[in-house]
Amino acid sequence: MESALQCVEPRLRLPIIWDTKTSILDKVANPGAPIIFTLRDDPAQEPAYPAKVAELAASGAWTEVWSSAGVHSMPYGADEVTHRIHVYRKT
Repeated sequence: MESALQCVEPRLRLPIIWDTKTSILDKVANPGAPIIFTLRDDPAQEPAYPAKVAELAASGAWTEVWSSAGVHSMPYGADEVTHRIHVYRKT
């Protein structure tokens, strides 16, 4: 049976929980499970987040299924803030 991680507690810093093979994401998602998350897609995004996603994909731990185009996600007064939706599959 597949399990999906659809939301990560916003107060957790993702590069920290993605640190090792025994990270939270490896414990909560079974092989084959989709991992769905959003990341900022504008210059204010900390580079460690997309770098860790790229590292997980390059290592074969995750396979990219789909990523959206950048969308404006802050409706009031933050026109420069965009996010992308990402779907990966744990291998």
